[in-house]
Amino acid sequence: ACVKKPSFGLNSAAVNAASAVKGYRDIQARLSAILAEMEQAENLAALLEELRNVINLETQAIRDVKRRIKDLEDNLFNRRKKKEPLNKPSESALPKKSEQPDKQE
Repeated sequence: ACVKKPSFGLNSAAVNAASAVKGYRDIQARLSAILAEMEQAENLAALLEELRNVINLETQAIRDVKRRIKDLEDNLFNRRKKKEPLNKPSESALPKKSEQPDKQE
């Protein structure tokens, strides 16, 4: 007759080991997914930082251009004020002092 040898729980130990290995593989897959998400978040943060730098540079450039325009306008209008008003005739249009008509005595 065929006599079965007692397994002394070897099958249950193998099942437990396989279950543990499967559990560890699931944990490893979850950790890999979490690391991939963290890398994406880090890349996004770096891109946002670069975008912030570009926006700051553009804002500074716009301020500089506005300041230059204002300086040019101020220089233009201040020179006119210093030279002569717009409604006053230029000196070349006025008679020279030596060309004044003779006084009649």
